[in-house]
Amino acid sequence: MRLLSINVSEPKTVSYKGKNVITGIYKKPLQGPVSLRETSIDGDKQVDLINHGGLDKAVYAFPSEHYAFYNEHLRQGSHEYGEFGENLTTEGLVESGVHIGDQFQIGTSIIEVSQPRAPCFKLAMKTGTPKVVRLMLDSGKTGFYFRVIRMGLIEAGEVKCVFKNEAAQSVEEIHNLVFFEIINVRELKRALLNPALGQSLQDEFSKRLENLND
Repeated sequence: MRLLSINVSEPKTVSYKGKNVITGIYKKPLQGPVSLRETSIDGDKQVDLINHGGLDKAVYAFPSEHYAFYNEHLRQGSHEYGEFGENLTTEGLVESGVHIGDQFQIGTSIIEVSQPRAPCFKLAMKTGTPKVVRLMLDSGKTGFYFRVIRMGLIEAGEVKCVFKNEAAQSVEEIHNLVFFEIINVRELKRALLNPALGQSLQDEFSKRLENLND
């Protein structure tokens, strides 16, 4: 497993559908080591702190393996790393094989998988096509968020798994539970047994179960 690229951005104002949108999705690769803090990477700023950032969404990773898929379906030519708004472009980590609560060491830092990404209109704005949102939802090729367990320096290179939460659901399974298996009571209850699941999804799944029991 490897980290191929670290991508960051400052907030940028973009005109989209007649409105000015402030966003941090326009990530660009940087070179050399950089500090990973509790809620972000140095040089990276998150704008929408309701849907991005915070302890559970401090860092967003996207598998490099998915680039070929999106290149083929979007027909926009090759994309540069960071195209999908990711902080970390990885190799060897995909949604079906990564579990909520898995921990990885990059450089001197340790990060923990918390939840899959839910694409929004800013991804459509960034890529220039609304098709990408539906494509990401249907394919499950979303990438995933990490919380920071130990702050430190990160740089491109080896990624080591230091804890595998094999009893937990995979990122792919949680994605399906969020968008497609919305009344799967057994899996909702199973997900809530995992304290590593992001708090926003814990709240959502708990509310679903309450509504199903009404």
